[in-house]
Amino acid sequence: MFLFIMFIVCGLDVGKLRVPSIGMEFLVAGVIFSVVGWGFLVWAMVENKFFETAVRVQKEKEHRVISTGPYAIVRHPGYVGMILFYGCAPFIIDSLYGLIPALLIAVAFIFRTYFEDSNALLGSSRI
Repeated sequence: MFLFIMFIVCGLDVGKLRVPSIGMEFLVAGVIFSVVGWGFLVWAMVENKFFETAVRVQKEKEHRVISTGPYAIVRHPGYVGMILFYGCAPFIIDSLYGLIPALLIAVAFIFRTYFEDSNALLGSSRI
């Protein structure tokens, strides 16, 4: 939902509000960090054969914690990649106001990781 709101806000910012441009350096940085975020997300998908959008423990498939590749760097590399990828969109679109919903997207991913980890500790089969 925040993603949808972010693009609406960016469109209004650029199209209707005409806030001054944030500069070419932010566009370049946005593209670079967006590519890095997407690459990190894809690396996590390749490294983890259990990678899913709906997190669930697959005991029948010997699901285990992955600790190699990007998982050796950060616990939830898919979410880090998505935060970078989506968080850079306002820079690419040239919208300062778009950073507000982008920040909400990042906070939502952080809360999701907290709840996933707390449910995993409780032994839930569906997180």
